[in-house]
Order: sequence, then C-alpha cells, then structure tokens
Amino acid sequence: MTGEDGKRNGEDVPAPLERGYSNSLDESFRLLANYRRRCVLHCLRKNHSLTVSETARQIAAWERDCPLEDISGEAIRQITTNLYHTHLPKLENANLVEFDPSSKRIIACELPSFIATALELCAWEDYGDNSHRN
Repeated sequence: MTGEDGKRNGEDVPAPLERGYSNSLDESFRLLANYRRRCVLHCLRKNHSLTVSETARQIAAWERDCPLEDISGEAIRQITTNLYHTHLPKLENANLVEFDPSSKRIIACELPSFIATALELCAWEDYGDNSHRN
C-alpha cells in the first residue's frame, strides 16, 4: 500500500507512466514481451529515425544471426508486413514511436524511464550484451 508520501514500505514508488500510457504494468510488459517490438525500439535507440525497410532488415539480421548484406528481399518483405500490420500500430498507440506513412519512417519517441530500463534489461537477454550487433 502506498502512503501519502508516495512511498511503499519506506521505498520510493515509481510515478505512473507518462505520455498517455496505461497505468498498467501488464500493458507495458505486453508491449515489451514481443521480440520484434523490442527490436524496433532497440533499432531506434541507435538511430532516432529509420525506414520500415531498414528496421526490417536489421531485425532479420538479428533473428538469423547474420550480416545485414546476407538478408534476402523476401525476409525483409515478410518482416515489413508484420511490422506494418501488427507491431508498429501497437508501439504507436502506446506513444513509443511515431510512424509517418508517407515517408515510411519510424521515429523514436522519448521512452518513459520504466520502459527504457526494461528495454536495457531485455537487450542483455536478446543479444547477450548491450552492444546491439550489426
């Protein structure tokens, strides 16, 4: 139970998630539970703005553990379709990214500290370290 001082059992309690997020931890974890959504966010941490195709190529390389130049056009198309129809709408609705359909660019939004911290922890699990290959 949280006291009037914003503390639970003497410890600071994180503020509710910013920027229109659901106040639900479950929703935040659902967003980060998917590998491809995490990959989109990892890509945007390195490059503030990328095309969907560039993002799909990087995700394909990570999924196949191979260099970017070894990724086929078909792999990029499959992931691009998946991003368009599933993952980008969810990330955009959560205000984690902006998507400009005319330029086909995904633009990073400022991540709430909770999401940024969770994403850092996921990077270790997803890649074995925080270096984000390729």
